[in-house]
Amino acid sequence: MTHPISTERELAGRVAFVVGGSSGIGWHAAVLLARRGARVAIVADRDVEAAVARAAEAGVELMGVGGDASNYAFMAEAAARVGARLGRITIAVNSVAIHPYANAGDTTEAVWDRVMAVNVKSVFLTAHHTIPQMLAAGGGAIVNVSSIQATACQRDVSAYTTSKAAILGFTRSLAVDYTGRGIRANAVSPGAIRTPLLDLSVAKFGGGRPAEEVFADWGRGMPAGRIGEPGEVAQMIAFLAGPRASYCSGGEYVVDGATVVKSGV
Repeated sequence: MTHPISTERELAGRVAFVVGGSSGIGWHAAVLLARRGARVAIVADRDVEAAVARAAEAGVELMGVGGDASNYAFMAEAAARVGARLGRITIAVNSVAIHPYANAGDTTEAVWDRVMAVNVKSVFLTAHHTIPQMLAAGGGAIVNVSSIQATACQRDVSAYTTSKAAILGFTRSLAVDYTGRGIRANAVSPGAIRTPLLDLSVAKFGGGRPAEEVFADWGRGMPAGRIGEPGEVAQMIAFLAGPRASYCSGGEYVVDGATVVKSGV
């Protein structure tokens, strides 16, 4: 007979490297991983000190590293710094993204290249610079944040949806290459979640109405009747990073309140 694994301190002894961890899903994931016992570093290009301070107010200690996650040299240095200070990295989470709105005809080359650098190259660099530490530690877990728009996109998201689909393919490749070497790789695809990215959508499509009013309207059109919360996505990330997901690798885990599977007919 098996016994359920308690989530309390289940990540004790693990070191987590959370890219895009200064806000939204990434910050909530970092805090939850720390509460479950991991030593956690967040990596972001802005608001790192404020994010660390918010976590401290919530009783959680985070290490902060500021810089551009699409820069090879910076990510190499960031992973090395975290490994030297906290120990070998055994959990890597990438939740960084930008979300410009434009179709293929209107998207400029500069915007396309920037989206691919921030949303896709950063995911590659996160894995590239943490895998050696995971192998040296005897294994680990990689969780990449994609989106339901990787498979069911809205209008005018050409670069964004392409980048999120690329994350799914890259995650599957990681799983095939490294699961047998002790490193699991999975992707989480959130739906509409109350994050800074969704705030930008409200500003663009909300008609100047208060955000809460817009969120309520959008939520009524979803099977769950509401917009999701970043902490709900963080729960899935923490699960996939931990021992209860020991046979999960190569998967996409949708957290969207049944939005994608709802028929429009």
